[in-house]
This record gives sequence, structure tokens and C-alpha cells, in this order.
Amino acid sequence: MLKKMLSLLLAALFIIPPLSAMALTESDWNKGCRFKTNTEVTLYTRSTDGTVNTFDPFGTLPAGSYISVVSTEIDGKRQISYFSDGTTAYAWIDVDTWEWAVYHLELDGTHYYLPELAWAERDENAIREYMRYYFSNAQINAVLEAMANAGPAEPIAPSATLIPTPIAQPTAEPVAVAVDNEPTPEVTPLPAEEPTAEPTAEPTAEPIAIPTAIPSLTVVGTAPAARDNISYLDVTYNVDGAVGTAKLIRLGTAYSEIAIGSTTYSIETSAITWDTEASEGNRIAVVNNVVLSSYYLRKRGNSDSPRLANVPAGAVLAVLEDSNGNNYTHVCFNGMTGYIATSLLSFTDGEDPMALGVLCYEGSTVGNRSIVLWSSPSLMSRDVGKWPIGTVVTVLEYTDNWVRVEIDGFQGWVRRESVTF
Repeated sequence: MLKKMLSLLLAALFIIPPLSAMALTESDWNKGCRFKTNTEVTLYTRSTDGTVNTFDPFGTLPAGSYISVVSTEIDGKRQISYFSDGTTAYAWIDVDTWEWAVYHLELDGTHYYLPELAWAERDENAIREYMRYYFSNAQINAVLEAMANAGPAEPIAPSATLIPTPIAQPTAEPVAVAVDNEPTPEVTPLPAEEPTAEPTAEPTAEPIAIPTAIPSLTVVGTAPAARDNISYLDVTYNVDGAVGTAKLIRLGTAYSEIAIGSTTYSIETSAITWDTEASEGNRIAVVNNVVLSSYYLRKRGNSDSPRLANVPAGAVLAVLEDSNGNNYTHVCFNGMTGYIATSLLSFTDGEDPMALGVLCYEGSTVGNRSIVLWSSPSLMSRDVGKWPIGTVVTVLEYTDNWVRVEIDGFQGWVRRESVTF
């Protein structure tokens, strides 16, 4: 009996790691985080009756504490996780009290936003642990190789390679904002702290089937009601020899929506024209050279001009006049004409669609899931928005793992497995 107990004890010593190895250290926690507090913050608990949220303070975190942001905003607060007594703790804090703590690395057109401490200390295990949920082994190895070639460990200090700090939540305006040529703080940090529902395995690309011919002019609904300060752009359409005038409701590079009387139609963009002084190849612009979630449409072509609206990343705009070297392009967006920084835009006269597709999750187009539209083919790029599965999209381009699509007048990229044909 004694021999058996001794054998079990010896086995346990080999199987069960020491408590010191199992406990989370503050150093390990910090090297896995991409945000830190920029001031002393108050910690809150949240309770709700389903309608009213109540936040009760229970403690504080000092400035410079590394955190993870784990929820969307509720009543000006977001839930975070933080290190406390050897474990992960959760609380709610005000939205304007943290900043980015990342190292920005670009490799072969892919942008990586890596925990700054893990990079600064050249901690291969921490980088690998952070990346393994979101990236392929090839991408992880490429980042580790770049880190190995970056030289010895370095202290944390602001530099051109770090995301400018602070990147904070604004308190005055509820809509995400940005300046025209230089990025400024916005409502939602980029990228999301926890990318959702994105598989780590790289799917095998399948040939995209071209669907049957898409009708040139299809009824999609009734025309929108008139709104103050909105004057939809007048366009001329030519469909199978039938020529007429209409209002441009929504522009896309492949398909657009126009209103003829009280009815809205889907039409090939190549079948419509409008009064423009844009040069050939420049009559349509896409907001895709982006860092933030939206940018200002201004009344005139300068940074001191009044702001008319926020133009979201991925938006497709009708160009009315080239920039002519003044750094601003005259455009029409959602019935409003104004000027937007040319550096944010890419230009085209339209694109030929490859196919129609439907957003899906694990092959299903039915359910409550949503699919993220990204500004470039990378999980670390700008989140343009989310659309529910079952949404029909126009396919413009595809790679082995990504598909560029157009949805509701927006362009972006989705994972290959998120579109079914």
C-alpha cells in the first residue's frame, strides 16, 4: 500500500506543474495586451433590469495599467479585463480613459498590431500566443523573423512605428470622426481587441461560379422620402436603348440604385452618367486608404471649412470634380455634395462584377450571425461594418482566402468562407 501511494505521489509530481508555473504573472498579462489606461480610472460593476443600467464604483486602476477591452459601449462605458492578484479580473470603465499600446508592423501589405511589450522585449512566446488565434503559421513565422531581425530588446517609447497615443474615445460627438490628412481619435478603436468568429485555418479556395445574367434594371423598393439638406444627384440612365433621368440613391462601382418617380431600381453603374468634371478613370471614388472609421465631408476644399457629414470607411462616392492639386476632391455622398481629402480615396470609372454571393457562417445563410467587412484583406485592418448572414453581395475580386465585395454602397473584404455562391 505504501509503495502504491509513493508511486502515485511521484506521478503527480511529474504530471502537475508547480503552482508558480500555473499562476498568471503580471509580466505575462501585460505582454498580451494592446491597450493601457492613460489616467487613473474608476472601476465599476454593472447591474441592469433589462432597461436601465446602473454602474457602481468599487475601485481604481492606476495610469499605465495594461488592459483588454471586451465589450461594446454601454452608456459611455465598456467592460475590460485586467490583472489582479495573479488572475484576470473584469470591470467597467469610462470610454475615454485608455490608449493603444501596440507596435505596428507591415509585412507584404499586411498590417499587424502587436502588443508593444511583447515586441519591445522580443518575447517570441508572447507574440506567438497572441497571434495563434488569428493568423496562419506562415504569418506568425514571418512576424517572428522580422522581430529577430529588429535587433536587441528596446525600451517602450513613442516612435514613428507606434500607433499615435492616445487613441481615445471622444466625449462630445457620438459619431466616429477624423481629420482630413492626419488621423485623429475616433469612436471605436482599430482593430477590435477580440476579432470574432474568424477561423485560424486557411481555407482551400474553390473556383467562383459566375451566376446567370443579372437583370439590367430591377425594382428594389420605393424611393426614399425627401429629407432636409439632401438633394440626390441627377443621373441619366441608358438601359437597352431606353434613356431617361433619375435620382442617384446609392452608388456602387458595379451596381447602383436610382429612383425613377416613386420606385427605386438596381442598375449597372456603367449604365448611368452624371454631370462631372472628373477626368477619365476618376468618376467614382472609394474611401479605402483609411486608418479611422470615418472622415469629414467638408463644405469647401480646405481643413478649416465647416463639416457637413462623416463619410464612413468603404463608402463609394460620385466624383464631381478632380482635386486639381488642392488635396481635396469634390464628391457627392448620400445626396450631399462636398469635399473630402484626396489621400483617402482610390478612383475608378466602375468595375465589372464577377458574381453575386450571399454572406454565410459555416455555410449557413440563416441565423443571427453577422459578418465583418474589412477595409483590406487582413483581420488587423479597419472594420468597415457588419452585415447579417443572408445578405446578397456583389463579388468584385477574390484571392485564396479573401473576397472583395460591395454591399449597400460600401466596399470591403470578407473571408472566403464567409461567402457562398
